[in-house]
Amino acid sequence: MKSSRESTPRAGRLKLDSGTLFWHEYGQGKTIVFLHGSWQDSLQWSPVIAALGTRFHCLAPDLLGFGESRSNHTAYSIALQVEALAAFLRTLRVSQCVLVGHSLGAWVATQFALKYPHQVENLVVIAPEGLDPTVRRKRWWLHRQLAGRHSLLMMGLGMAAPLIKFFGGQDWLRHTLSLRQQLRQFPAACRILFKRRSAEIRGEMVQLQLPQLQVPATVLLADTPDSLEQTLSKAFFSALPTATIRTIPRDNTAWGMALEPTIAVLTELPSCREAAS
Repeated sequence: MKSSRESTPRAGRLKLDSGTLFWHEYGQGKTIVFLHGSWQDSLQWSPVIAALGTRFHCLAPDLLGFGESRSNHTAYSIALQVEALAAFLRTLRVSQCVLVGHSLGAWVATQFALKYPHQVENLVVIAPEGLDPTVRRKRWWLHRQLAGRHSLLMMGLGMAAPLIKFFGGQDWLRHTLSLRQQLRQFPAACRILFKRRSAEIRGEMVQLQLPQLQVPATVLLADTPDSLEQTLSKAFFSALPTATIRTIPRDNTAWGMALEPTIAVLTELPSCREAAS
């Protein structure tokens, strides 16, 4: 692998016991690790690491089972992702970093910070998963049905499609079929979020563990959040009232907030500000 002192974009692959992990890398200096969302891969963070790579050492891995990372396991879990991240950082000799996670990536980042607090100087989360199981049960019912290979719901929709279109439901049907296509493209995300035993998912929830977090945490929230973003962010802040909430204008980025204000918040974190000075 090329030295992290180089300032050109680069990529790498690392063989682990759990699979092969692929990542994008840019810049030098203080390390910031970016973990992508449920329906994304490391390319989600390309604009961010390109902008920050002139001042910081930015790493954006594909979680196991996403993008170009391959897992040797079919039993995906947050614990599996956390240990893969730990092995990745050990191999790159990253002893401390700022950890930024969106959605599923925020769940992994939070569990990593709880298990390896000495390696995380700041934790930044956006629409964090891994909280509020009551909301999760209601929320994932449709997704679970749509993601199934042989789904009774999809069979019913197939038979009812002409009737749905006749009553003006074309847009709803198109959205539902698009959602199914997205879910089918991310089997690892489906497995982690809602296709495991409920007890296993509850065991990896972070809500009850957050008061034990020893790392400064920041929640990034769009200035016009949708109901889900607001629910997840509120659940995180309720479990960890010492967290800081920063509001950023909404945009069409993969993480839902404008690029330049996101960059500004990250560079203002105490550890980043000290490293850049």
